[in-house]
Amino acid sequence: MQTRRLGEILVERGLVSAADIARLLDGERTRGQPLGTLLVQQGLITEEDLLEALSEQFGLPYWRKLEETGIE
Repeated sequence: MQTRRLGEILVERGLVSAADIARLLDGERTRGQPLGTLLVQQGLITEEDLLEALSEQFGLPYWRKLEETGIE
């Protein structure tokens, strides 16, 4: 099974455009920072968006913070 790319997942979810990904991938090469870090730093996605997409990418469950779920 081939792992899907993070940018592809985020574009499919409608969180960023393919143009955003292309622009930041160039920055990833020059700055040496991961794409997800650049997307969060640019304010294009939240850390939670990133964690959800990474969990999908690697086939791992994503657990929201308990405070956000209403579970006490």
